[in-house]
Amino acid sequence: MRQTDPSKVLLSEVAPLPAPGGITLRSGIVALAALALVAYLMPVWLVRMKGPEMPGVYLPLIPFTAVLLLVALRHAPRPLYLRFSAGEVLSVFCILAVGLGAFQAVGELIALLPTPYYYATPENGYREHFLTEIPAFLVPFDPKDEGAISEPILRFYRGSPHGVPWEVWLGPLTWWLGLLVMIFSAQFCLGALLRRQWLEHERLMFPHVTMVTSLVEERGGDRPPVLRDRLFWAGAGVSGFIFLLEGLNHYFPAVPKPGLASLSMRDFLVDEPWSSMRPELAIQPYLVAIAYLLTTEITFSVWFFAVLDNLFQAAATSLALTPSIRGAWVSNINTGADTVGAVVVFLGALVWTGRRHFKGVLRRAFGRGADDPTEVMSHRTAFWGFWASAAGVLAWCAAAGVPLWFAALVFGVYGLVVLFVARLVAEIGLLTAWSGWLLPQMVAIQFCGYRGGEAGAAAAVGAAKPPLLKGLSVLSFVWPTVMLGPHLMSLILTGFQATEGTAQRRRWTLRLSFVGLLLAVGIFAWRMLAETYARGALNSELGWYRESIWVFNNVLIRDIFLRERSWVTDWTHVGFMGVGGAVMAFLLSMRRAFYWWPIHPIGYITTGIHRGLWFSIFIGWFIKRTVLKYGGGDAFKHLIGFFIGLFAGQFGMAALWYLVGLIAGEVGFGIL
Repeated sequence: MRQTDPSKVLLSEVAPLPAPGGITLRSGIVALAALALVAYLMPVWLVRMKGPEMPGVYLPLIPFTAVLLLVALRHAPRPLYLRFSAGEVLSVFCILAVGLGAFQAVGELIALLPTPYYYATPENGYREHFLTEIPAFLVPFDPKDEGAISEPILRFYRGSPHGVPWEVWLGPLTWWLGLLVMIFSAQFCLGALLRRQWLEHERLMFPHVTMVTSLVEERGGDRPPVLRDRLFWAGAGVSGFIFLLEGLNHYFPAVPKPGLASLSMRDFLVDEPWSSMRPELAIQPYLVAIAYLLTTEITFSVWFFAVLDNLFQAAATSLALTPSIRGAWVSNINTGADTVGAVVVFLGALVWTGRRHFKGVLRRAFGRGADDPTEVMSHRTAFWGFWASAAGVLAWCAAAGVPLWFAALVFGVYGLVVLFVARLVAEIGLLTAWSGWLLPQMVAIQFCGYRGGEAGAAAAVGAAKPPLLKGLSVLSFVWPTVMLGPHLMSLILTGFQATEGTAQRRRWTLRLSFVGLLLAVGIFAWRMLAETYARGALNSELGWYRESIWVFNNVLIRDIFLRERSWVTDWTHVGFMGVGGAVMAFLLSMRRAFYWWPIHPIGYITTGIHRGLWFSIFIGWFIKRTVLKYGGGDAFKHLIGFFIGLFAGQFGMAALWYLVGLIAGEVGFGIL
């Protein structure tokens, strides 16, 4: 029998439990109204005020701020007093978090659609290479137009007082937003199918959700227990003071800056091969707090593999490996081709672990068992809804000219990416979980090459355009928007966990979350176009407009036409995938066979801890081990409030500085 980390037992004794009741009519109206308002104002923030896209990622700052505001209103003076129950507050949090999750995909899509047409020149050869491969109904321009740039696109980039030319945008937006809605619907259904297995059977921790629910918990008193804990306020004070100085330094450089997020060992790693290691160290209080709540098995594994990967960087330099081998083995922390194979094996093990649950899902989907009315969505609806959404995505791809087999392969890999990131968020609470290194279309190409499986080397050398060019041209608008993340299913499961104590109204929370998502997508798309045409994309500092051109240069031009990557199966990457799968299988078998085995397999595939973030997890692990060793379980339990305060203090100061930026007219400083 596996040894149990003491925190697993102790945390369950103090973990916040939302009060029954859940969503109500007023909380639903408040959530949808707030979401509509944010969707309306966010483009102003992004286009005019240089604001960052979505602070907080898998625990967005705006929903967290809404929780803080609603809790504060409970204790406000009589004119401002407004009492929302814990269930109401958490349902508002859930609806806001899910709705905001679509903003980046929609914004990136609008930025990308006119890009290849506007930036086409005789030098880059966009027109003769791939522009004509894009179906005309998917873009707001004529792909076969060889004359001057059309007026609607010029106005998009330069600005115009004449408003949005909807006659060129309405058709393409309808097609693309329809695809996004089908992808999002599939993630809603998949999240509903996984909820019971992950939240009830495996009881994953979702430590970041604990930070939210603890602030609204009701246990016979008006104030949540954590807010009556002096250590909570001490922790909030520590992180609040640190980021107060950070913000003041941004506006007044004479104020000293702690700089805890930008530490470096560069001065010590000056000689080869050590200089090839990543020298960054970052101390993020919110990540230290999350690590403190996790099991030491997980936190040790995360920082252990991060350090090991850094040592592999030095080893690769010492061995003078070729760029192709080095790229497949070490890139960023846990982002080599071996990690792809490890992810596949890890997810396969999760399916095997939950086989009884999934058999039950299949029985209910085919009408052989009674459905549970307390589920967020009936398993029959979720199962068939998922496959209907998947069929809709493939039908869309077929209409756009993408080969069905290639579309199925790319979106199949994307499904694995969504599951992988959702697991990192659920089990580790990793708000920075990152999948930008695992591009589905590139994984597919590594297996089949740009020739799409054509026989004969002559096809790769003699063909002017590869058979997959049309599909890759269309998917160039998909992977930088929805496939890079943030992935909606992680936010959906976060919402499920936050509202876990409100079983009787769980379905209404899900329904309103989906309605809010549709509302947010429509309003945000309208306002982004309106703001862009009013100001001009070239006059905005928003990264979506500044960096969109790299999508086409990096893949369609560099990889396909300059042939900097293989047109045939990349056996180097495929081989490393096999090695990674074997390593993951070993880690899984050791953990299952020996209770003393100290390494959790998820550490091998944890991404998003680059730029030194792994060091914060190391600090959380070290503090927890020290507390348990010298103070025991009681000391660990006593200090939980302090670390929740660390988390809340940093997020609270982030909200404060964004508010200051709004007042100052420039939101350029972020601490998340």
